[in-house]
Amino acid sequence: EDQFSTRVKLKMLDLLELRSNGWVQKQFKDTAKKVAEVREEAAKESRNERAGREKQFFNVAVAGARPAHVQAIIVRSKLQKAAERQAQDQEERAREAARPATALDVKALRRVLSYFGDEDCTGVDALAADFQGLKLTEEAAGQAAQWIIKSCFSGVLKPVLGTRSLVALAEKELLPLEALELHFKTCLDAMGDFKLDNPHCDEVVHELVAHAVTMPAGSRVAWIFAVLRASSSSSGVLSSQANLREEVARLCPDFEAAEVATWFDA
Repeated sequence: EDQFSTRVKLKMLDLLELRSNGWVQKQFKDTAKKVAEVREEAAKESRNERAGREKQFFNVAVAGARPAHVQAIIVRSKLQKAAERQAQDQEERAREAARPATALDVKALRRVLSYFGDEDCTGVDALAADFQGLKLTEEAAGQAAQWIIKSCFSGVLKPVLGTRSLVALAEKELLPLEALELHFKTCLDAMGDFKLDNPHCDEVVHELVAHAVTMPAGSRVAWIFAVLRASSSSSGVLSSQANLREEVARLCPDFEAAEVATWFDA
């Protein structure tokens, strides 16, 4: 007890008493009030005098609570800011919708793909929304497919990121299948040249097939196997795992088993 002064002890007692009263404290000194509040209190005192009630020389208030008029100002300010933000978002969406389709911006495309990342598969919808935000023409979308595929084979993009993006964007119908088939076949036929600078470029095919076989039935992945079927360079570019062969056979029931077998190492 001796380690605290009398002043501190009394403050502690006041605090304990305030807590026991539900934090409602007496106010002997008037706080700032609006004119309407002053008039209301004057009318209340007049009614009390007529009723013969004893006049109170203090008010009660919850400790730490903002005065009602201050709280009202804060609420109005928050509502106003929220309305302004909503109006700004609507204007931005309107400008975005009115913006005409554009040619391919490779830097913007790389930024969209980097947001998608190569660690998980949870951002497909975000990838699609960001890609649509590029507002590409149909021709530019085909150029985007060409750039992504060529960048995978040349090593500019990681195979996991590039192939996952291709499968996701094709599934969302944001890349033309004709362009995907054309440029995948072109790069597959030129794999010998790509291997001079990127010895692991065949991983692109492995990753494409791996992503394709994990897609649900009815997905837009037939273009991958159609190119493997048509390309003269598809022989021996896949791993020899039996379960991978079974998945490919399931996804391509119209392909001959012997034909599919030529895509795998012996």
